[in-house]
Amino acid sequence: MKTKQIKEDDTAASVTRKPETISASRCISSDCNATNICIWKNTTPISGLKFPQQQVEATRTKRNTIDHEKIAAFLETLSYPLYFLDFETFNSAIPLYDGVKPYQHLPFQYSLHYQKKKGGKVYHTEFLAQPGSDPRKPLLEKLLVDIPENACILTYNMVFEKKVLSELAVRYSKHEAIINNWVRNIQDLMVPFRKRDVYYWQFKGSALVQFNGIESSNFPDGWAGKVI
Repeated sequence: MKTKQIKEDDTAASVTRKPETISASRCISSDCNATNICIWKNTTPISGLKFPQQQVEATRTKRNTIDHEKIAAFLETLSYPLYFLDFETFNSAIPLYDGVKPYQHLPFQYSLHYQKKKGGKVYHTEFLAQPGSDPRKPLLEKLLVDIPENACILTYNMVFEKKVLSELAVRYSKHEAIINNWVRNIQDLMVPFRKRDVYYWQFKGSALVQFNGIESSNFPDGWAGKVI
């Protein structure tokens, strides 16, 4: 069997690109290191890209964006008493308890702030399960005491809290009606951040600000009040 001999010219021709199709991999900005923003050759202008121009401009200028009208409209969707719910869960490859699937998230702790009326005092309660036993039943029993059936519940990334509550409703069907009411009344605090109604340049393009090492101490005094 004869093998085809590949000439050096053939190899070179197969990888040769026309100038107009050069990949956007050469930074031609003289101040790239200073701003962390690169200007690329032969690319679509920023305004024509799906990548948000808002993020680029905010990072370049270190200026923030707050749409007060849209924030006010979001706040109008909330009602009182208002409950701020956050679950902590664990999961394991091998289920530890009956009725649990591999890697299913089991809630063992929650933090709950609540406000009885608009502008009123903020209260706090919490739950932390005892080790060595299934935490779901005692957690739900405490939650039933802490949250009224028709309360408005505010979470950050509501998909997670809804999933946890829905699984509790399946496990403890006696309380399914109340839990399903909670699920229907959940509002997502992430919405104005995901829609970029509020955008600080420190967010680095993410709506999950807690994953960007951002703390309130990094912002000017009274920044939350300015957002609202």
